[in-house]
Amino acid sequence: MIPRLTSLVLVALVSWTAGCRKDQPAPLPEIHGTLPTFELVDQTGAPFASKSLIGKLWVVNTFFTSCRSICPPMMASLKRVATRLPASVPIVSISIDPDNDTAEVLARYAKDHGIDGTRWRLLTGDYSAIRALVVDGFRTALGTPPEHRTAGDDIEHSGKLMLIDGESRLRGWFSSDGPGTDALAAAVTALQAAATEAGGAR
Repeated sequence: MIPRLTSLVLVALVSWTAGCRKDQPAPLPEIHGTLPTFELVDQTGAPFASKSLIGKLWVVNTFFTSCRSICPPMMASLKRVATRLPASVPIVSISIDPDNDTAEVLARYAKDHGIDGTRWRLLTGDYSAIRALVVDGFRTALGTPPEHRTAGDDIEHSGKLMLIDGESRLRGWFSSDGPGTDALAAAVTALQAAATEAGGAR
């Protein structure tokens, strides 16, 4: 009788422990550095400064409108991600081909791809500022500068989605496939929960 009772207690304890583990929040994503401040231009031609994102979690990627390799599936995935994340999380896509991707070109791209121009901003601007942000801030690769590029060249760049916190800190790189976007959504939830617990949303 005693061994049977002991077994039942052990089963109950294991079940309770498993339940506790399930309720544990996801670990917070690591901090990988702080972005440099930046001032670019959005698809409407309006100035867009990094200070407007202070206090907010936001998702960012790099692309260019004439890209025919990784950009179309990445942007399609980002569009799906937007429906999974809270509306309070802005999305930013930065062109790495600003000589060709003017505000007018970005506006046409946004219209053609059904991109919400309020929550989701497409940015262009000074190439050196963009390169510093991509390489030093996002810590991702960026290919040949425009002056050494021939017409029609593809531009090497990352296909990752990046998560930035309310203090302009890089909190991770996420692939645009299913597991990657699941991880991104979980990271956003974890950071928002931590901010709420600390007494203020990020």
